[in-house]
Amino acid sequence: MHESGKKLTVYFCGDCGSTLYKTHELFPGQVVVLAGTLDDADGLEQAKPQVELFTKHRASWLPSLSWADQKDEF
Repeated sequence: MHESGKKLTVYFCGDCGSTLYKTHELFPGQVVVLAGTLDDADGLEQAKPQVELFTKHRASWLPSLSWADQKDEF
């Protein structure tokens, strides 16, 4: 259960146990992919974020992504 009270499901690699991605009831049909799981040279370029989460905790020196939706929480 997530702090929002909604269901959060975390998916792990069956070989090494690393977290691969997450799903959440607040985002049906969408997944949160962990950037560190992308091993294709163009993976990060193709995975341009659509939303920034937990922006209320953003470090003051880190700029927001102007093209992405901004959410204070998950």
